[in-house]
Amino acid sequence: MAGKINTLIRGCTFTQTTTSTSVAASSSSTILFVTLNSQIRVGMKVSFSGSASNILVSSVVEEFVGNDRRTKVTLNTAQSVSNNTVVTFTATDGVYSNTGRYKDTSTFNITIARKEGMILSPAPSIDFSDTNSANDYFITVTNTENNNKLIQRVYTITHTVPLKTGASDDVISIICRASQDKVDGSTKIYGYDLLAKPPQSNWNTITNQAAANQNNIKVGSTSSLRNVNKIKDNRLLVVYGDPGATLTVSAVSNTVTGTTQASTTGNTVTVASNQSANILVGSLVTGTGITAGDTVVAVNTSTHVVTLSASRTVGSGVTLSFISSLIASATKTIGSTGIYSNEIKFPKNSTTSDLVYTFTLTEIAEDSFVNVPSPLTFTVTSNGVSVPTAQVSLPPVRTKENTNSNPLAPTYATANDRADMAGGTLAS
Repeated sequence: MAGKINTLIRGCTFTQTTTSTSVAASSSSTILFVTLNSQIRVGMKVSFSGSASNILVSSVVEEFVGNDRRTKVTLNTAQSVSNNTVVTFTATDGVYSNTGRYKDTSTFNITIARKEGMILSPAPSIDFSDTNSANDYFITVTNTENNNKLIQRVYTITHTVPLKTGASDDVISIICRASQDKVDGSTKIYGYDLLAKPPQSNWNTITNQAAANQNNIKVGSTSSLRNVNKIKDNRLLVVYGDPGATLTVSAVSNTVTGTTQASTTGNTVTVASNQSANILVGSLVTGTGITAGDTVVAVNTSTHVVTLSASRTVGSGVTLSFISSLIASATKTIGSTGIYSNEIKFPKNSTTSDLVYTFTLTEIAEDSFVNVPSPLTFTVTSNGVSVPTAQVSLPPVRTKENTNSNPLAPTYATANDRADMAGGTLAS
């Protein structure tokens, strides 16, 4: 039976390799002879000093040379290799060999390395309990640290072929859940959440929970990006980072337009009959004759008159733009607890059309966003048509899996479907 490697890793990388040494020189040949190694398999990537990229193993056979056994490897492209060259074979399928002649041994390495901005804390673990016999394996562990923080762990595993092969596959399990590397003076941004408030809770509780757990920041944010019903709704925007780190945050709706039907001097304009119903009170107004900062004070959908916050002179046939702003673009600072939070109050959608609110997070210091390009955007839609309440209720759901892998925030679900996953993977 085959050997398999199961992995549960977040915030770190997994690499499986084995090495052999060439026992004969080859010149512009697809044939490579190396020391006996049953871990070499078809499809593995091949590399050695000075090698080209994209070299793969096409076939593998064992052969005798006198009384010595060696492995004959056929490559997908001709290569020149000197004698006594160390050749590395990298697996991409999470499989290893556990068969062969009785008492034959073979060795492979599993390397777990942290991703940028992370450390291997808690340390990775390896489990042989799902193998037919753990006594068939010998393992050594090599750690690499930086400033007393674990950044890489290499498991060197030697397998000895038993007298009898088990009836089931051997399975080795690897677990690594890296955590945020807290560095004094660092000003990095690591992730975000947009959280809905479950029944019988308050924002202070949720904010405190986020702050208390920010050292174990999850690698993929699980947030509620479900639609907002026509009625008012609130969400909590949370951004995680090093205390003192800054970024720019904004949240605005899609642009709605209205064309003036007559010239006017005053604080009201009349738009087309099919446009007034799409304009929200509080929206920012732009266009010819409008001054920056003007907003909508009132909308009469019967007379199609829009009342502005100040008197202006606007001509006939002028196209005005209306944008509902939830967060005016501004610099935000991560607090001493490692989070920035802002309660977002979605207004009632009094229009008949869906309003799409776009949230934009933009780095200020270069490369301050970890593992994601800047700007980062995500959207939430405010429904133009009322949705039955049962479809948007938000009872909290917590599973064992989510408790283990995502300790920071509860997992929320609608009555029918689990809340949409957020797109904000700032640290993965």
